[in-house]
Parts: sequence; structure tokens; C-alpha cells
Amino acid sequence: GFFNSVMGSLGGAGGGGDDEAWRKDNALFAAGDRLTKRRKLSFSHDRDIVCRLSYDEAAPGGDALPAGTSPLVAVYNITGVAEFAKELKSKGLGKPKVQLSFELGGNGIVSLVRAEAMVDEATEAAAEGAGAPGKEGEEGGDAEAAADG
Repeated sequence: GFFNSVMGSLGGAGGGGDDEAWRKDNALFAAGDRLTKRRKLSFSHDRDIVCRLSYDEAAPGGDALPAGTSPLVAVYNITGVAEFAKELKSKGLGKPKVQLSFELGGNGIVSLVRAEAMVDEATEAAAEGAGAPGKEGEEGGDAEAAADG
């Protein structure tokens, strides 16, 4: 992709033996993608996140940046995920699902427009025998993570 995101965990979070480095690379948008396009990335994670957006000059169609120009577009510190994960763990629930929404704006600049951490309560509702139409498969317990750019 023309725009790339690299994510890793903030600090050594977690405590205990959980201090291993975590990294996720994703191509977000390709050269020639229409403007105002959105892309969502979802994954399970239990720590705060640092997201770096950059140009991927090695990608097909990626034009060379002018000499001396940094490929880095933005860095976002996404906090609140670790705290929410700790709360879920105390309730016997799994890792939260983190969803990051990016937009290729009308000006050609990519930005993080939304960051959320949520838990899927469908299994909990099914275990209670709720069986009410529309309940199964819904996601609930949203806790919006702060994205500082």
C-alpha cells in the first residue's frame, strides 16, 4: 500500500512475563485509491498502542518523496486499552477487540478517525438463555479508547 501503519504496544505494559514486543504492519491505502475512503483494522489486544502512519515508498506505485522528506505522516498514542482489558480480565472475559478506523481525506492525507476497544457479549447473552431476537451477535460493552495525535 501507499500508506502504511505500524503498531506496537506502549511501554513494557502488562507486568509479569508479558513484556514481549508486539508489532503489526498493515498496508492501508494504495496509490490511486479514491479520496474519502475509509479502512478499518480489527484485532484482539490487551495493551495500549502506538500507531505510526507513514508513506510506503517501496510499494508499487509509491512515488519517491522529495529528498530530505520524512515518510512519517503521524504518530498516535492509543490509550485506555490496557485499563479496559484489565477490567475485562477481572470479570472473566477475554481480550478486548480493538478497532481502528482510518480515512484517506479529501486532501490526500490519512488520519486515524476513531479508535475503540470493545467486548463481544453474544456468548454471555447466549449463556444466560436470553435468546431474544437481535441480541445474539451484537457487540456491546464499548469502551472508546483515546487517540492522541
